[in-house]
Order: sequence, then C-alpha cells, then structure tokens
Amino acid sequence: MPDYSKWDSLAVSDDDDDAPARPDGRERALGSEVDPDGLLGVRWSQRKHGELRATVPLAASATGRQCRVEFKRNWLKVVAPPLNPAATPAGAALLDFQLHGAVDPERCDWRIERSARGVVLLLELQKSPIYDWPTLHRVNGLRSESDRAAALDRLRQEADQTAAMAQAANAHAEAMPDGERAAAPGCEPGPIVEVAETAVGQPQTLRPPGVYEGGRVIVSAAPGEE
Repeated sequence: MPDYSKWDSLAVSDDDDDAPARPDGRERALGSEVDPDGLLGVRWSQRKHGELRATVPLAASATGRQCRVEFKRNWLKVVAPPLNPAATPAGAALLDFQLHGAVDPERCDWRIERSARGVVLLLELQKSPIYDWPTLHRVNGLRSESDRAAALDRLRQEADQTAAMAQAANAHAEAMPDGERAAAPGCEPGPIVEVAETAVGQPQTLRPPGVYEGGRVIVSAAPGEE
C-alpha cells in the first residue's frame, strides 16, 4: 500500500520565507487559456537555478492520498480536491496542459502545505534547459494530453503530403524534355562559376565578372565590356 504521508507536510508558519502563497512580486497567475474563469487561483514563480514553483489552492480536507500529480517532459497534470468546486467537475483534472518548456521529471516533486492561509498543493519543477518562461503553459499549445496523438497524426499527414508533392514535382521535371525543362519556371540555369586550381593544388572559387561591394554586385558587366 503506498505511503502518502510523505506528501502531507507539517503546518507552515506565516513567518516562513518559503510559505507557498507568500506574495513576492514575482508570482504570476495562470493564463486565460488554461484558467479562463480565473477560478483555480494557481500562482507560479521562477527561481534561481531553473527551479519553478507553483501553488494550487485545495480543499481544507485534502490529503496526499487524494492527489495525483504527473510530471512529464513538457506536460503537467494534477488531479486533486479543488478549493473552489466550481473550478472543475468532481474527479476531473485541475491542471492538464502542455508546459511552456521542458522539465526534468526526475527532479520534479510535490507536497501539500498547510498554513493559516489555507491548504495548497506545492509543485516544484526543474527546467531543462534553463531559461525564462513567459507563461507556465505553452500558448496555443495542446489543451489536453488526449490531443497529443491527434496532433502527431496531423503533423505526419502534413509531412506525407509535402513529400508526395515534392516527389510528383520531381517526377514531372524528369519527364520533361531537356529543352522544355530549361525553359520551365524555376529550372533556369544559374550563373556559371569557374573553379581554378591554386598553386598548391587547392580549388579556388572565382566569382562571376563584376564589381563587388559588401557582398553585392554593383556592376555586372564583364571586364573589358564597359
């Protein structure tokens, strides 16, 4: 039988600097995409060394046994008794969305914190790689993990269509006579670039005739034609 007691933290003093919901000017609310009605009350902040913390208000009677937290490479899912029952149907996930960036699941953890302000679920995530996140969730990302398979199928279909179009275009070009292929749009031959041998036998690329300035051709006439 799993021991859920390790996630039931002792009471936290209001004077504790690590109290979960303590405002420090760096905390942010969830975006409207994942909390459209603002009922979840989730706050999150970024800390040194790539650590990210988020607090989720829970019902006063919540225990670790009633919570289920899943950390994945770029996904977060939380099932727990909500503080506001209107925030989510009974048994549904409080949080279930694509993270803005990637985390190391092996270095992520959670626990319940109790204080005079109430009960919160404290989530500790470790970014990997480390950089600033503008939002906790991926804007315009997947809304639920069940959408992942459909999104992958859509990407595969788009890749297959692109490959089929490229293959058809190549087959059409190869079937054209040489004269028509040269005259077809996009098939015009480019400028001839001569390659000469240097004194030590290394190839040296000669640019087409013209006067060059900052990488641009200023005069395209060949020497002696001016």
